[in-house]
Amino acid sequence: MKNSTRIPLKTALIFFSLILPVFCVHSQDNAIRQKISMAAKNTEPKVINWRRDIHAHPELGNREVRTAALVAEHLKSLGMDVKTEVGVTG
Repeated sequence: MKNSTRIPLKTALIFFSLILPVFCVHSQDNAIRQKISMAAKNTEPKVINWRRDIHAHPELGNREVRTAALVAEHLKSLGMDVKTEVGVTG
């Protein structure tokens, strides 16, 4: 069996909530590319800190109360309407 690295779903959701807007840009304009690159570079430390924090506070599957709260809080800060406790901690 191969050894693979798997990213927890909630970690991936946090990451993609930050990165997805980058893929929605369809311009070849170099200035926009530079802005995107700078935004990604500025966001990287935040994502790394989230990952370290989540891994420093492990939770059992379907009991990720703390992690779910972190994700919900961030999504709300982005102006998203967040529904919590879907499927227990979703």
